Amino acid sequence: MLELITREECLNRNKILAAYVQNVQAEVYAPGKNYPLFIPGENYLEEKQKWVELSEEECAERNKPVLEEFEPIRDNIQVVPEIGRFKAETILTTTSDNFEDHISLFGQELSRLDQNLGWGGIQFIMDFPFNWLSSLDTIRDLEALNWFKKMDIEDDFSGAILAGGNDLDVLIRHLLNLRKDNIEFQDISFCGLNAASIGSICKYGNVHYLFYDLQEKEKFDEEIDKTSLEQIPFGACYYQF
Repeated sequence: MLELITREECLNRNKILAAYVQNVQAEVYAPGKNYPLFIPGENYLEEKQKWVELSEEECAERNKPVLEEFEPIRDNIQVVPEIGRFKAETILTTTSDNFEDHISLFGQELSRLDQNLGWGGIQFIMDFPFNWLSSLDTIRDLEALNWFKKMDIEDDFSGAILAGGNDLDVLIRHLLNLRKDNIEFQDISFCGLNAASIGSICKYGNVHYLFYDLQEKEKFDEEIDKTSLEQIPFGACYYQF
């Protein structure tokens, strides 16, 4: 099962995911985070190649284009919970020393977790509304690119993907490959449709989970013990492949 949905639909289906993604956008992508804003006082002006004293009004005028560009793009789900800091965390990995086996195990076991925990599928969404295919190379990422196209994901698609069953298995494998081979591939967060835990894939090829419900973490641990996946402490990731 694979369904292409809008970002708004995805985030309205799971408000924990909505709160998390919007927090990431405010902390990482907002003006002043990845693009410095002008503040009253001395500011360095590139066009003049020197430091210049700017008033509050002058700063507001210079910041206006950046703010106006960000606001219409960012996600804006109005009613979301105050999730605060996560209550538990874990990293999932495998014991395989072969990357193809590693991603194959992840695909199978995350699909099994989805079924056994009753998540109803897993939603995948870019942390910011980038196009999914914008950084894919037609040679290096050809296998993933062909699969995305087969799933009707077009060049301008910036929405979300709900996947389950065999399609979830295949999607996980492609995402792990892309995180390993394509440093420009943007960060993605994912969450079971009926879950309160947020997953992501790190550059080392492991899956990180943040839990906002301790009872869910207990059930998660019980199911992980039945799989071939292993939990390792945060900070224990390293290049395996």
